[in-house]
Amino acid sequence: MTAPAYNGVFVTGTDTEIGKTFCSMLLMQALQQRGLRVAGMKPVASGGRYIQQQLVNDDALYMQQQSGLQHPY
Repeated sequence: MTAPAYNGVFVTGTDTEIGKTFCSMLLMQALQQRGLRVAGMKPVASGGRYIQQQLVNDDALYMQQQSGLQHPY
């Protein structure tokens, strides 16, 4: 039996603070444990803070750090 080929997974929800990022991080971790290369992104986010004159979102940073692939913020 061969593993199915995934091109991408999109996690969505109808509100903020309902666990989308948490579930996404668990999903990323599970896929990585199965030997898959994973890159998490959060293209839309509410809230943020400035780091070195760039507005960033903490959840997006966490997903970037969890990623097995390096990609720019």
